[in-house]
Amino acid sequence: MVGCKIRLVKRKTDWVNNLLQSRFFGSCGYHRELRKNEKNMFCIDCNLCFCKHCVGSSTHCFHRWLQVCKYVYHNVVRLQDIQKYLDCSKIQV
Repeated sequence: MVGCKIRLVKRKTDWVNNLLQSRFFGSCGYHRELRKNEKNMFCIDCNLCFCKHCVGSSTHCFHRWLQVCKYVYHNVVRLQDIQKYLDCSKIQV
C-alpha cells in the first residue's frame, strides 16, 4: 500500500483509562520546595497528574482538569466535576 497513510484515531474517553491508572498524592517534581505539592489534579487534555501549583502555569491554566481527593483510603473525584465530561446519570449518590 504505497502512499497510504495510517492515522491513529484517539477515542474521546482515553483519558479515563489514564486517570484510573495514574498514581496520585506523590510529590510534584517541579515544586519540591513548596508546601502542599502533592499531585492531586489530573489534566484531561494532557493526560497528566500534577499539583495545585502547576494549575497556575501557562501549560494547564486553560485545560480541562479534575481534582482528586482522598476519601476512606480511596482516590475519588467529585461528581459535580466529572459529570461535565462523562454521563453520570446512573450514579447513585
